[in-house]
Amino acid sequence: MNSGLIPVYDEPEYLPQEQPKASVEEPQDDQDFEPCTFFLYGTLMDPEVLMVVAMLGNLPQLQDAWIEGFEMKMWNGIYPTLLPNEGAQGRISGKAWQANTMAQCLRLQRYETSAYEVADCRIHLGEDELVKGLVFKWAKDPKSAELADGAFDLDHWQRTHKTSLF
Repeated sequence: MNSGLIPVYDEPEYLPQEQPKASVEEPQDDQDFEPCTFFLYGTLMDPEVLMVVAMLGNLPQLQDAWIEGFEMKMWNGIYPTLLPNEGAQGRISGKAWQANTMAQCLRLQRYETSAYEVADCRIHLGEDELVKGLVFKWAKDPKSAELADGAFDLDHWQRTHKTSLF
């Protein structure tokens, strides 16, 4: 299920290859773009990773957040993914971040690969604030042998895998 807000493009020609300079105007197709809030629950919770992936000029401001109605699985033992499950007990904890351009959204989609797709969600910011948002969920067979029960540990990932990527 794709919410339709973010087209899925795996071809590199759809993604800007260079970081835009601050003085450059936003592309025309951002003219009608409305900023959107993403719920992040894996490696993108790391501000440095998000800054590189979204090609931001500074470390992003992330807000503690949580969602319900999903269950977490681990893909190939290392990558978290979400499966819709309205009966799921408990919260999925993560971070909320606002994308301000379509290019940022497309960069996130590229990073997540075709194994994930965008879904609508309700993001809880603290105990009292609720916003409509987007989350990347598993796009393949929910019964796939590639998935296993588990939880993502950002600190562990940063210690064991981040340095090999950055």
